[in-house]
Amino acid sequence: MERLVGEKARQSAEMLPPFGPGFGRPITEKLETLQVMVSEFNDPGPDFCEFQGYDAAGQCIGTLRIRGY
Repeated sequence: MERLVGEKARQSAEMLPPFGPGFGRPITEKLETLQVMVSEFNDPGPDFCEFQGYDAAGQCIGTLRIRGY
């Protein structure tokens, strides 16, 4: 759904659910990209929003999935 980079990614990563993943300072200091993915209405199972944080090397350093949108 959305890909944020740099300072915007770090600010969004600190926001508490349901507006962000609420990642702590140890993750946000290393975070370079925040990927936001959501389920679609026709997907099987409950709806969700997933936040994935990546460092500058492209390694996933944090993931949080919340139910709903």
